[in-house]
Amino acid sequence: MQCRDVSLRHSSKLLLRSSSLCRFWLTLLPGLALVCYFSAYAEDSNQATQATALVAPSPVSESPKQIWDNIEHSFRTLDPPSEWQKKRPSQEVLANWKSNKAQLAAQLADQCRDYYLRFPNVPEAARARESEYNLLEIAVNSGNTSLIARLTSLDSRELSNPSLTATDRFDLMAHMVERNANFHKAESTSAVMDQLEKGSRELLKAFPNNPMSWQFLVTVADQTQDPEKARSLAQEIIASKAAESLKVSARNILRRLYRLGNPLPFQGIAMDGSSIDLHLMKGRVVMFDFWETDCGYCLKELPEIEAAYKKFHRQGFDIISVSFDADKKSLVSFLAKKPMEWPQYFAGPDWQTTHGRVFDVSGVPTLWLVDKRGNLRDLNASEDLDRKIEELLKESSSVLEPTASTPPVLPKL
Repeated sequence: MQCRDVSLRHSSKLLLRSSSLCRFWLTLLPGLALVCYFSAYAEDSNQATQATALVAPSPVSESPKQIWDNIEHSFRTLDPPSEWQKKRPSQEVLANWKSNKAQLAAQLADQCRDYYLRFPNVPEAARARESEYNLLEIAVNSGNTSLIARLTSLDSRELSNPSLTATDRFDLMAHMVERNANFHKAESTSAVMDQLEKGSRELLKAFPNNPMSWQFLVTVADQTQDPEKARSLAQEIIASKAAESLKVSARNILRRLYRLGNPLPFQGIAMDGSSIDLHLMKGRVVMFDFWETDCGYCLKELPEIEAAYKKFHRQGFDIISVSFDADKKSLVSFLAKKPMEWPQYFAGPDWQTTHGRVFDVSGVPTLWLVDKRGNLRDLNASEDLDRKIEELLKESSSVLEPTASTPPVLPKL
């Protein structure tokens, strides 16, 4: 199972690899954003500001190769200390660290630009151009949006490079589509999906015969808040020249959509030994929280889920968390440190068999809402969660009927 909060695991690793297309989390790449994994970790304000030193100006006697090696070595100052993986930061520490990181990345990008302008004909000049590009992305995604224009101007420069192969040009344009959509992340998921679809259409126009040109439309179909739009896009992908792997994803999306408005079967044993039977929970609104303990975005979303439970539980709202952790010990350890008031179900390795056929969940975190009649009503409940819960709580279970006439045939859990 892939975590939707997938991003650059280490800043320096981004800079020390060759540029390539970062795919979306679906069946494609793991993520929407070019942000660093350490956004979920920090220890104190001293750690948050320790990586601030730039490489010192090089003596004139140093060769271009030595100067570049020093610059490239300084990329590692963008990485968080390893201790940050053990303890989550305060919001203040994280904000300060991110601000410093944006400033540092911008300064390193300037150094790379100065280097290739000073030494345009050395072999390292190409690496300097690539690193400038990656550093600007880090700076922008760390909050320095003033650099967006400079970054997009480099896109134009790279796309017009006559030495690019067709594959290189496709990869670069696909990366631009993903990144430019992610610029709207602060607005809403819907805004990101709108921009992603727009960019996808441009990619299809430029590369109509590339079977991977449809990859981001699969992401839009999976994450859009509009079920009819999702259905239309999935059917379009299935009928297209898209790669077979993308068509498989589109078929999975259609299977999930067919379940909307129908009863959702679920039975199992919770981590505390109690029984879970969704059928017996009729009369209450139930949210399924699909997650993993090592998914940074799942942990980031957890406070909102806890707040919703406290706000609506007495009004008739419940949660069932379904963990995809490969190791049950990870879930046990997490719950020992952070107990939750609602049932926790461990799917684990079984997810690829019975549970996978039932739910077809492709990434975490994923939130589903089930109404008082036990019918699945929402496949992407994260956005505007409180409003959606309130609307379902207002419905009367005595007058609700299934919204789909023929329930799909599902394996029994």
